[in-house]
Amino acid sequence: MNKGFRVNWNLSQLQAFVATVQQGSFSAAARHLGRAQSRVSSAVANMEIDIGFELFNRQNRYPILTERGASLYPQALNLLQQCLQLEGRIQTLASDQEAQLTLAMDEAFPEQTLDSALHQIEQQFPHFCLTLINGSQGDIVDYVINSQADFGLLVQNNPIDERLYAIQIGQLTYRIVAAKDHPLSLLAKLQIADLQQYRQYVSCNKKGEPYNRPISANCWYLDSYFYILPLVIRGGGWALLPQNIAEHPMFNSDLAHLQVLEFSASPASTISIIQRRDSASGAVSQWLIENLRQNL
Repeated sequence: MNKGFRVNWNLSQLQAFVATVQQGSFSAAARHLGRAQSRVSSAVANMEIDIGFELFNRQNRYPILTERGASLYPQALNLLQQCLQLEGRIQTLASDQEAQLTLAMDEAFPEQTLDSALHQIEQQFPHFCLTLINGSQGDIVDYVINSQADFGLLVQNNPIDERLYAIQIGQLTYRIVAAKDHPLSLLAKLQIADLQQYRQYVSCNKKGEPYNRPISANCWYLDSYFYILPLVIRGGGWALLPQNIAEHPMFNSDLAHLQVLEFSASPASTISIIQRRDSASGAVSQWLIENLRQNL
């Protein structure tokens, strides 16, 4: 390499390159970034000119990474994520306290813990404006990605989208439950083979994909625990429910908590606060994150 050689790529070109790899085409990358396709393909082409080699083979219908492009991609992705985090940090330093915040809460999130935190926020930040929206796990991720919410309180069962940053703040345990008059509730020693004889109500996303692998072959898939609850209470089958929902005073008297011999410990999921990597964290959100981390 000559001493005077310089690489003159920019952040816009880097975004176009990474998006094209992830989305599989220039048109899909353009939709993902909200840009015209010509701008995305031009950005990649200009980056190739600036760095001195081709990133994609364009001979087929869809662009395919060249050997050099494939070698560059992991570092490009890492650098892009760092840039987005830097952008968010700059916004945080420029504005110490948010005037308002939209928070999306997973329906399985322990509501009493959040209630306590929000009460303290009212006292400490009297002029702060809060919007709280609820949904199932898949909804929360979509709300944050699409900037409908600044933060999401998520019961995390799967890896999240790489555009998001997750802060683990606790654990959520589950209970296996059935109606008190269900045949499973009458068994003194319960085994997995017993569960497999009855219908299981399984929590899933909007596509019908379960968050946890079902135990029974006879399943119904529902995207809300509050659709599952009345079905269980009516005696149609059993379900794995978050402990805070299964033990809620409104439902607990109608449910039997089943103990399965093969399970040495209760199933659990990670509770996370998620946000976009390019978003800012002000004084209120930082206080909320720390409060929930200490109390979950």
